[in-house]
Parts: sequence; C-alpha cells; structure tokens
Amino acid sequence: MGCSHNRNTDSSLDQFPIGYQDVLSTIKERGKKDKLFNCSYFLFDISGDSIPELWTYIGKSEADTRLKAYTILNGKAQLIYDGAGNHTEYYIFNNQLVGIINIIGAGVIIIYDYDGKQVTDSMVEFSTWNDEGIALSEPHDSIADEILNCWQNNNVKHIQFNALISDTIRNY
Repeated sequence: MGCSHNRNTDSSLDQFPIGYQDVLSTIKERGKKDKLFNCSYFLFDISGDSIPELWTYIGKSEADTRLKAYTILNGKAQLIYDGAGNHTEYYIFNNQLVGIINIIGAGVIIIYDYDGKQVTDSMVEFSTWNDEGIALSEPHDSIADEILNCWQNNNVKHIQFNALISDTIRNY
C-alpha cells in the first residue's frame, strides 16, 4: 500500500513559484534532518484556476504520513489542506483527485474537493468481502462504485510523485 507509483527524484526547485520553493526547501531540509520515510510532492490543480496546487506527502513512517496542499496567494504559499495520508494511493478520476485505502479486504475512498477557500475530503467505505470478490461501496450505485470499478480494472491515472530526497523513494 502507499504511494509507490511513478516516483521521480527532482533536484531543482527553481521551476516553482517562490512560495512553493520555500515550502519545498523547508520540507527537503526537514527530510534530511529527520530522515523522513516519505518526503515527496506532486502538483494537481484542484481549484480549477489552471495553476496547480502543491501537494506534499511527508512522514517518518507510512502510518504517520500527512498529505498537505498549498496554493499561491499574493505570492506566498497558503496551506489549504492538511489531512492523513497514511496507507493511501492517489489517482485522478474524471479530473478529480481521489485516494484509496485498501487494507485486507476493506477500505475507504477519499474524494477531494475545493470549496473556494480550502480542500475538503469526503470518505466512502467499501468492502471486497463479498461472493464475487469485487470492491463495493456503501451505499451501492454511488460515484464510489464507479471509482472502484476503474481502480480494480487499472483504468485510473496514478499520481506522479516526485521525491525531494532520493533516499525517500520506496518500492513497497
């Protein structure tokens, strides 16, 4: 489980707006000092303004990893989301960010939205403990079932993570 998909090491932060550079530099230094297990980021435009938000994925272990999102406001990075990121795989489904946590036959789908000021998340539980072995959400026939169907058939786009420190690239 986790975000092992498509990780790259990115050594240059100059390509980012100054506000994002500041956040990434701080995280990179903390990652080296604290020997973080996860110290990576990705860009995804959740606000719909064509300027991608910076999403960071940081933790000392898989269990304590946090997902944070920043946007640029008046030239500075502003935190718009801070939530648990542990044991989660991230995907794009119909241009929407979703997270899937699947642990031994049961799990949660996290659907991320933007309300104009901050990122919100909503969760739908699912189970694969059924006669067909197919992941089904509660309640059935929801957007969650559509996401699960695509996820099980590998028809979702995996998030491209970029490691801030090469030692944090994990194959798990």
